[in-house]
Amino acid sequence: MMLDRENTISNKQTIAAVVSTIVGTDKIDTGLPGTLPPGFQARGSAPHYTQGGARMELLCQITTTVTSGGAATLMVQVIADDDVAMGSPVVLCSSAVIALATLVAGYQFRLELPVFPNAGADSRYLCAQYVIAGATTTAGNITTALVCDKQLTNVR
Repeated sequence: MMLDRENTISNKQTIAAVVSTIVGTDKIDTGLPGTLPPGFQARGSAPHYTQGGARMELLCQITTTVTSGGAATLMVQVIADDDVAMGSPVVLCSSAVIALATLVAGYQFRLELPVFPNAGADSRYLCAQYVIAGATTTAGNITTALVCDKQLTNVR
């Protein structure tokens, strides 16, 4: 699978932190409601698929093993907001709580988005947040990116 930099929310972002919520370093701008997404404005038409749309997912991969002096856990949430600062985000979906022993380099999981990013009239920006609970994490990195759940043919 190929990852697209424009659809990457966190690229080896550190999740070493005290018990807290960490917002992804990058946001995906889905455009103003009722307008074309930024990537399609020059083209003048919205993307369309002859075989129907694919579900979008957030691919999450631990790139550096997470360590902790205690029983730390991680939960990843896909969030959306009308503000790029993500001051009042809406949680679109959440992963299960993942135990420290599972958070080793190379571990991957996916979150299926309930709808393609513009989930509401005010949800211009899409991001992820990482909820650290149980104990402080002392090391660990994660990469997250928006991906299609399958390869489509005849994409125009």
